[in-house]
Amino acid sequence: MNKIVKARRNRGHNSLRRIVDLPPLTARPMLNHTYRFAADNALSAVDITEKDLLASMGAMCTVNNSTLRSLYYSVKLHSVEIWCATTSSGIISSVTLEWGSDAPVANTNMLKADASISNTYPCHLFCKPPTGSFASFWMDATNDNIVFTISTDSPCIVDVNMTGILLDGSTSAATVTVGTASLGVIYYPPLDGSTDKLIPVGLSTAT
Repeated sequence: MNKIVKARRNRGHNSLRRIVDLPPLTARPMLNHTYRFAADNALSAVDITEKDLLASMGAMCTVNNSTLRSLYYSVKLHSVEIWCATTSSGIISSVTLEWGSDAPVANTNMLKADASISNTYPCHLFCKPPTGSFASFWMDATNDNIVFTISTDSPCIVDVNMTGILLDGSTSAATVTVGTASLGVIYYPPLDGSTDKLIPVGLSTAT
């Protein structure tokens, strides 16, 4: 009998402990998503910056026909994948992605490339930020360093997987200048910012 009573008491104590010892939580909401962008033409050294990434995840119009403000204050880039359109057989087509040079440690693995001479198998790259490069860490709107640069010989599709932390209060955010946008509406700007070459697929955009 004493063993049964003791067991019941222990169960009650453990239940109370689970209630009182609340686990820590990440306060700010986070969202992970793969965004798809399309370029109708070849790309020549198109730079993608920290603010470009933040804005491309979603931005609200705060000044009518003028300004968009990012919904996120911090972003972590996980991967970039590129598919290029096929070309005529025998004609060389290439794609390159070069990571930004602002790295805290030396890294020689900053350039990725692929080429094709086939009209069946297009150029294709799948890249993750190099270990030790600033692109592998959380980024925010306080800086606007170049995260990566894309060049292609033909139109392409670019998938970017990233996680964003939503704004909280008056935290600084990336802003985008546009020509046409309605106040209070959420848009998804081009990946390359003001050059408007990599347009989001399936989402409302503003340029």
